[in-house]
Amino acid sequence: GFAACRRKFRLKWGSVSKYKSRDLLSILWGRDLREIWKEKVTVIEAVEDLVRKVKINLAHEWDGPAPEPGATEMSSLTVSDAELLRLATHYNIDTEGQDDEVFDTTRKILNMSLAETDRLDFEDQVWMPHVYDMPVWEKFQLGLVDESQDLNKVQQELVFRNCDRILLVGDDRQAIYGFAGADVA
Repeated sequence: GFAACRRKFRLKWGSVSKYKSRDLLSILWGRDLREIWKEKVTVIEAVEDLVRKVKINLAHEWDGPAPEPGATEMSSLTVSDAELLRLATHYNIDTEGQDDEVFDTTRKILNMSLAETDRLDFEDQVWMPHVYDMPVWEKFQLGLVDESQDLNKVQQELVFRNCDRILLVGDDRQAIYGFAGADVA
């Protein structure tokens, strides 16, 4: 996924940041998060977790066409409150009763993340190729996936889109990446 993003967005090595969502929150709120950490810690952590979970579960929809890379206007990505609540419940993300603010902020950060193509977080490397319909590699006649029980939905989509036939090898009794969206089904 990173190689596809690097080609599409002309990224340099070192353009991956695990703090992308936090940086976008700072931009959205117009303040350094260190200044408001104590008063907003629940919102910050819940938004970061939900943004990750929406990306890896492809839990979003489009309310119009998908954006062009680097577009300055907000995209039309939407996620329903019901879907965000389902993800929060499934992954035990505590909003401490601040659902409205957390869900609204999550949607804003997801849309900002799409426009921020100069740097990626880990999930962007597999999510953006899906969103922008990028070829990850040349299409293979046969793809072999070991430990397939550990793939999350967006990783599965990358494999399905880029291989004509797929051989999956996995063990549903070794599924330990549920926290990362792995889906043994």
